[in-house]
Amino acid sequence: MIIDRYIAKSFVVALLWSLAALVSIYIITDIFNMLPTFVDRKVPLFRIIEFYLYETPSIITTIVMPVACLLACFLSIGSLSRNFEICAMRSAGIGLYRIYRLLFVLGIIITFAILFMDETLTPWANRRERDFRREKISGLPPRSVRRKNVYYMGRGQKFYHIDKVDGRKNLLEGVTVFEFTDNYKVKRRINANKAIYSDGWIFTDGIIVEFKEDGEKVSYFKELKAYDIEEKLEDFIKEARESEEMNFLELRRYINWLRHAGKDVTKEYVDLHTKISFPFMNLIIIFLGAPLAVRVRRSGFVLGFAISLSMSFVYWSLSQTTRAFGQTGDIPAWLAAWLPIIIFGMLGGVLLWNINR
Repeated sequence: MIIDRYIAKSFVVALLWSLAALVSIYIITDIFNMLPTFVDRKVPLFRIIEFYLYETPSIITTIVMPVACLLACFLSIGSLSRNFEICAMRSAGIGLYRIYRLLFVLGIIITFAILFMDETLTPWANRRERDFRREKISGLPPRSVRRKNVYYMGRGQKFYHIDKVDGRKNLLEGVTVFEFTDNYKVKRRINANKAIYSDGWIFTDGIIVEFKEDGEKVSYFKELKAYDIEEKLEDFIKEARESEEMNFLELRRYINWLRHAGKDVTKEYVDLHTKISFPFMNLIIIFLGAPLAVRVRRSGFVLGFAISLSMSFVYWSLSQTTRAFGQTGDIPAWLAAWLPIIIFGMLGGVLLWNINR
């Protein structure tokens, strides 16, 4: 237990220092790229700090954490190897697999911590960062008063498709409202030529289609007061969220409603599976980095780190390639997200199997 605590402390300290260093390097580099924009827009210092506070969760979860895990492996386990502490442990009957088992447990904890951030903090920060970039940096108004081809996930199991939103006239044109059951079956559809908001929605010139077990019931209306619609005009004026601005459950519900509305959701399905698979990259990096870190005494720290870093970029390139194939429908969405994990997991398994040979 003492050795476990010693190794765990060494790894965690190295991880925190690596994470802080990588985030700082990324932010400093980005500041130099953004500096002309900041100066041109006369963005004050406290606003710049606020902007990067919103960006930090995404920087950690999607960019620097895997490399930080890699650095932590070399700084902690590599140090043990160079100082012959691993040799001393093996002489005392402590095998390498015990060290790796501890690192893998830490890797699993890191993976689930990133998953938790992706479900809570990161989507919220991404929404704030996008609004901040639009309003405080680009100098654009908070939202547009006119939008076209709007898809909106509403309250009360409702999903909307609107051809045109005109905020100045409080008017929607080409409105389709889908109402779903709890298992995402369409129970009612409303199509209206126009909808006007005035202390509630008034639909004009449309039809109501009710889906029942014994068939469809269609009724026509010239005017319909939709008291059960909770959304207001400003809800439809807001810009639609991107996948990174939704957590897993929100994105899955959005996909289900898009699919039942007859839309192609291939890209969204890939994004959904990637939300789960991508955090496991941190575990895979430890899977690959730990065996190589042990060898730094023989092959050198720089060479070992260069090999592992190259593997990280190969993993990233492969994941982006499979994701692109998944979004075009050439391979299944789940395979596009998990294939890099499978390939590099097998490679890490081979390295572990050969480590004592």
